[in-house]
Amino acid sequence: MLEDLAATDPHLSYMNLSEDEIYEHFDVLNMLQPECEDEWFCCIDSDILAKGEFQSLLESIENNDAAISSCLPVWAIDSDKVLPTKFLRLQGTHIDLENGLHIGCTYFMIYNNNAVNMIRKEYGVGFERCWWDTLPEEQRTIIQKLGADKTDYDTAIVLNLLLTHEGYNVRYIDLPNLIHIGGVSEQKASHTIQFTRGTYDNWSIKLRGTPFSGLIMMFADLYYGKANIVEDLCWEEYINLASRARRRRAASIYFSFLLNRLLAGEQLPQLPHMANKHTEANVKAAAAEVITAYQKYIPN
Repeated sequence: MLEDLAATDPHLSYMNLSEDEIYEHFDVLNMLQPECEDEWFCCIDSDILAKGEFQSLLESIENNDAAISSCLPVWAIDSDKVLPTKFLRLQGTHIDLENGLHIGCTYFMIYNNNAVNMIRKEYGVGFERCWWDTLPEEQRTIIQKLGADKTDYDTAIVLNLLLTHEGYNVRYIDLPNLIHIGGVSEQKASHTIQFTRGTYDNWSIKLRGTPFSGLIMMFADLYYGKANIVEDLCWEEYINLASRARRRRAASIYFSFLLNRLLAGEQLPQLPHMANKHTEANVKAAAAEVITAYQKYIPN
């Protein structure tokens, strides 16, 4: 289907990286970037929906910009965006450090190709995930000076840190006309629309709409975080990591059901309980855009 679609537009081309293997996101980026001969290497996740024009906001790119990113998922919350200094893990939804250092993300990204080529040649670092224990001493020293020494780094984070060290700009731009669902490509089979990890989640779901629901879910995130994460973290980081995984999974299941029921012409699913009014509003708005796009572009 993708190959046929690419054949209809001169701006598109199709490349099959493997017939029998699923590659990690960063492996694909590391394979594709050297194939790009343009000034900018650009990527966008497949579950990002454009509800309007967005390219004009990108015209502010400056000569010293090496990495521009955007499109945090609809289930992200404010506490995902800035990584507190005492947190040990640097994950993909954190776009800034508490010390003001810009990190960026890899959901929607525009990279200066020459800058990336320089980093890959000079440091041997591309878009891969990295762990502090395996980083060379030179890179550890650089990262420590930036105040970004953590136990592990999500896709492209070390690349972005090295770009910053070399004097380039790493920026995040808000593109309100792009809606990122987040996690749909990793959806696993589920028999129920509402995601739950167990008893504590169920109590929060039952008390939906009351002041107790959010408090119970916060306790649940702490409980399930400590139970499933092997690192010794502060309680706030357990909550953040477990909450992020829960919101991602809940949204992924919901949108999977939504798309399947749209295709089948069946009754649409009820919005999931996310234990956060802001996130639930974002999911509701994103669902409305998905439904509108389906009705506009998918023939009856």
